[in-house]
Amino acid sequence: MTETAGGEAALGLTAEEAQVRIAAGEGNVDAGVKTRSVGQIVHDNVCTLFSLVNAVLALIVLFTGSYKNMLFMVVIVCNTVIGIVQEVRSKRITDKLSIIAGSKAHVLRDGAETELPLDGLVRDDVVVLRRGDQVPADAQVVSGDCRVNESLLTGEADLVRKQLGDTLMSGSFVNSGMVYARVVHVGAENYAVKISTEAKERKAVRSEIMRCLNGIIKFVSCIMFPLGALRAIACADDDPNETSRAIIAYFKETEGLPEMCLRMIPFSSDKKWSGAQLSDGSCYVMGAAQFVLGDAYEDVRLQVERLAADARLLLIARVQGFDEQGAFRATLGR
Repeated sequence: MTETAGGEAALGLTAEEAQVRIAAGEGNVDAGVKTRSVGQIVHDNVCTLFSLVNAVLALIVLFTGSYKNMLFMVVIVCNTVIGIVQEVRSKRITDKLSIIAGSKAHVLRDGAETELPLDGLVRDDVVVLRRGDQVPADAQVVSGDCRVNESLLTGEADLVRKQLGDTLMSGSFVNSGMVYARVVHVGAENYAVKISTEAKERKAVRSEIMRCLNGIIKFVSCIMFPLGALRAIACADDDPNETSRAIIAYFKETEGLPEMCLRMIPFSSDKKWSGAQLSDGSCYVMGAAQFVLGDAYEDVRLQVERLAADARLLLIARVQGFDEQGAFRATLGR
């Protein structure tokens, strides 16, 4: 590119110089951030801990045969569908967001003014901007004088005068005058693109209500299945002791429970625990910690003694199975 005295652009770039810049990655390509795809939106709304917990509950209710109690899933499904539809609509509106409204720019190439698509601009191109034109890329005035409306970018309604050496921000409009300006930023470097990118970026919602709800869901998920197993053992005992009766009384709803217990190991004063093998193959024992844990009791003895000072302590553990005499094998988890 050559310039006349006073900074006035004479030729701009040649076609060969423009090709060199394109090969070097200095073209004004669309580098804006894309919003999440529809598939990602569906995945993020469906594959959640809340959905998992409710799906497991629905399967358990289905197993019991009480189909009317599965109506809660209608609300869950409707809520999920509404969330997906709202996010997809928001995505489509956001994808259309663009500060640059035009699709063409007037550029000096080989000493002549020509019209190019915006993605045909390269760094150091000299653009011609007249009244009513929108600045297609961040540029520096090399000749002329104009007044620019930058309200779309800064919110300021007052016109700004631009002269030799001043910077023109992409997305602003020329209100009066005419200038030649050399492109200094292309693609994602442009000010207008940075604003659009920030608007399109997904920002996670960090509200106090959502934090509390997520905490409740995690807490309920952690205690739901151990409590269920504690109850599939208490209710299966044909001769429940006082502890088992207290557990049954606490849950109250013992009528109509499914026959999930395949084998029951009754409580005895010698071994201080009772056990059950459930229909899914899992086995659990319930009783005094020192008798259930055996040699591993020393690892938690201090904790057990501290808890036992306030209330009667009961331990439930998952085991690998029972032998013919009713003894359980090594513990898998507690």
